[in-house]
Amino acid sequence: MLTGGRQPGDEFTEASAGSAYLQRAGIPESALQLETQGRNSWQSLAAAAQFLQKEGITKVVLVSSPYHCYRVERIANEVGLDGHASPASDALDKATLGHLTYETVAVALGRVIGFRRLVYLDSRVR
Repeated sequence: MLTGGRQPGDEFTEASAGSAYLQRAGIPESALQLETQGRNSWQSLAAAAQFLQKEGITKVVLVSSPYHCYRVERIANEVGLDGHASPASDALDKATLGHLTYETVAVALGRVIGFRRLVYLDSRVR
């Protein structure tokens, strides 16, 4: 299952871009499911969890940027999934001090108030 919606300025959803990449690598389209409505990690994982749990699936591998892996594991846990992160190796050089600072603050606040509440607060601030 690939997740991720379209952000302002995007031509494609994150999920559809990932799907195209995997299909070029030889994965058949029929083996892929896309969640394209989520506008952040919490929304995407919550939507994916609903579908996966109906199928009896709770253990998942989460592929994300290395600096984002810890938070997506915690979000997966919050939405009822047993998530284990696998950092995308080609994203190692893309982490900036801004990314690392944001993730540190997001993980700390998410652990205290919950990641769902954090998404709500983040949307109110932006």
